[in-house]
Amino acid sequence: MSEMYAVRNESLCTPTYARQLIESAVESGASKIHLGSLEYTTWAAAEELATLAAEYDIEYVGLREGTRRTLESVNAGTIPSS
Repeated sequence: MSEMYAVRNESLCTPTYARQLIESAVESGASKIHLGSLEYTTWAAAEELATLAAEYDIEYVGLREGTRRTLESVNAGTIPSS
């Protein structure tokens, strides 16, 4: 059982992929998911990631600036309307 699950992709484009990441982290027994390789994420994927991370008590760490700001906006409920 590991404490950290590392994401190796450069983008998080779909809610389905976000769900797969969290499910993989949960299955590996990780309590943290390292997102340092992510260059960007879409709003929908970030929303799914934040929701599931909270549901499964997974902490995301190692965020790049753009991903961090997107997830902070999602968590604050300030997603821009399209």
